Amino acid sequence: TIALAMQISQAEMLLSETGQSSVFLIDDAGAELDQDHNAAFFEAMAATDAQVLATCTAEPWTGTAYAGEKRRVYHVKQGQIQAQ
Repeated sequence: TIALAMQISQAEMLLSETGQSSVFLIDDAGAELDQDHNAAFFEAMAATDAQVLATCTAEPWTGTAYAGEKRRVYHVKQGQIQAQ
């Protein structure tokens, strides 16, 4: 949780000082956090205007941070990619 907070702080600082947003690459989103903390993490990333590319074994709980047009979900099964 501390490492995630530090990464979000870095993204906030980059945005405020340069106007550039960050890109987060997250493997197995939600594996280490419960639903409430996972939603808070995605909300904090969204507040930095960051682009997020996340993999997971189950659909992550992102709260309202990446809803509607801001969210794209793809399913990979046996080497085939399907948009959902």
